[in-house]
Formats: sequence, structure tokens, C-alpha cells
Amino acid sequence: MTTLSSLITTTQMIIQDDSFSSSVITNYLNEGMKRIAGGIMIVYPDGTQAFSYPLPGLATSDTVDTSTTLAYVSLPDDYGRDLFFAVSGNNGNRIAVLTSFGDMLARYPSMDDDSEVYVCAVRGSNLFYQGIPSTSDELTLHYYRKPTDMVLTTSEPDGLPDHLQSQILTNYAAWQIFDLIEDGMDGKKVNTNNAKSRFYEGMIELNAFCDNLNEAVEFGINDY
Repeated sequence: MTTLSSLITTTQMIIQDDSFSSSVITNYLNEGMKRIAGGIMIVYPDGTQAFSYPLPGLATSDTVDTSTTLAYVSLPDDYGRDLFFAVSGNNGNRIAVLTSFGDMLARYPSMDDDSEVYVCAVRGSNLFYQGIPSTSDELTLHYYRKPTDMVLTTSEPDGLPDHLQSQILTNYAAWQIFDLIEDGMDGKKVNTNNAKSRFYEGMIELNAFCDNLNEAVEFGINDY
């Protein structure tokens, strides 16, 4: 089991510098978790690039109530990224989710259709929708939430698969710390680059892991 305590210990072993306290290391570990959950651009050895997948462990759902006069409502406080499914509570119908608010404006420029909700898109911290129902509709949203910070020594990383937690998070923290230690040094930042490289190796494995899960869901091999 990977805990905050074990992650701090491993990071300390990597950096070999007692001037960085457990609380400072914890901040970097949590920062890494948030950046990974939000999505990171990965450069593969062959030079190709890909944005990291959402973390399956952070998939969740919540409800929001629409307005009867406005075409938007605030998203749940824990919304992180990638709204992938929405359902109307008034009629049980699936609501189309557009990938961009710009696409929504192109299709529905007036944003004033008086009808049941049939389409939606995310913009910032708000959910925009069309139509605007005469009776408030409780929409069920499925999305990936923000990860919960590790606070207690027994806290575990939120959403990362077990086998990659230590490699990814400790090397992220070490990368950031070595970057401070080696700032202004002549020549290449050897330790910084090594930790950064190991971090991205872990991210490549994570993307492959998530890709396999997505394929399993698509072809009905397993129910994740």
C-alpha cells in the first residue's frame, strides 16, 4: 500500500537533502497529483505527443439543477475535467455533450431555446445547455473529479493505479525540488533531468494502462 508517509520517505531518499521538509514534499506530491488528474502533454521517445487520459479512479457523478431563465448553471465543486455523459431528470433522456462551448455557440447562437434540455457543454466552471426548461430539470452529470489532497501520513494517492503511484509522484516531487537545487548551476541539470525522465516514463505507462481500460470498456471485455 502506497501512503503519504512512504511517498515522502522515497522522495527524501531520491533528493538526499534534509532542507526540504515533509510538508514541502507533501505539497509537491499533491501538486503532481492535481497536474496528472488535469492532464499532461506527454512526449514519447519517437517524438509523438499525446495528452494524458483522465484517471479512471476519479470518475464520478453528481446532479445540478437547471435555471428556468438562464442557459447555464455552476458545475459541481469537485468537477475536474471531461464531462462524458449527462441525463435529464425530467424525462430520463440522454443529453448530448458537445466537446466545446464554441461548437455549442456555432450551433445555437441565440442560446434562448425554450424547451427541455437536449444538449450541453462545459465552459470554465459552468455548464451551458439548450433548451431552457419551464420547470427546473435535475441533470445527472458523469465526469472526472478533482483528486483529494493527501493530508494524513496514512493518506493514499487518489485515482492513480497502485503500481504507478510511487514512480510517478516521487519523481514529480524530486523533479521540482532538484530544479530548485540545481538552479543557476553550470552545465546540464543532471538530477532534474533524470527525475523528470523517470516521471514521464511513468506517465507513458499510465497512458497505456488507461488506453487498455478504454479499449476494454469499448469492446465490453470488462465492466469498469
